[in-house]
Amino acid sequence: MTAPLRVCLPDQKLLDAMEPSVDVDFVVWDLTGPAPADEFDLLVPPYMGRPDALTALERVTVRLVQSQSIGYDGVADVLPSGCVFANAAGVHETSTAELALGMMIASQRGIPEFVRNQASGKWGYGQRPSLADRRVLLVGYGGVGKAIGTRLVSFEALVMRMASRERDDDYGRIYGIDSLYEQLPLNGELLITDSCTTSECNS
Repeated sequence: MTAPLRVCLPDQKLLDAMEPSVDVDFVVWDLTGPAPADEFDLLVPPYMGRPDALTALERVTVRLVQSQSIGYDGVADVLPSGCVFANAAGVHETSTAELALGMMIASQRGIPEFVRNQASGKWGYGQRPSLADRRVLLVGYGGVGKAIGTRLVSFEALVMRMASRERDDDYGRIYGIDSLYEQLPLNGELLITDSCTTSECNS
């Protein structure tokens, strides 16, 4: 009979979200304090945790570290030799793009100022620009940048895309980072940087 996989999760909340299985032995460990076992088939570190927390894995054997985040900058510097690390590319693009669009609209439409005026009982006059017909430069065209760009098109914005190298795809030209200064927005235009890691922005 095959031994069950030993999967280490960072907190009880994540454990409660998992369905019990006779083929998986779940344990909880947030990489602080003593490890509950010497070996793990799969370990999930805390969400948004610092990479240096992975130094705790020097005391255990792990076949795969599955991050909950997209980024992996700094991981190679602290991950023990022999550990395999996987990031969560494809998981957070939608929610991150929604946040970026929400912040863009709030900024364009002056919502923070409206909130301040409401608190002070003032009425602000003036017109605010929309996203429609605006030129937006996306610096970094990884998963997050692509998700933001797709949503900007729905707002009738002109999206200019920039990545590590110049190329064309089904939607037109993607400019190389070496032309950044030529493509930088003029007055009244928007500059958006992809929130991905440097490694992902190189895609």
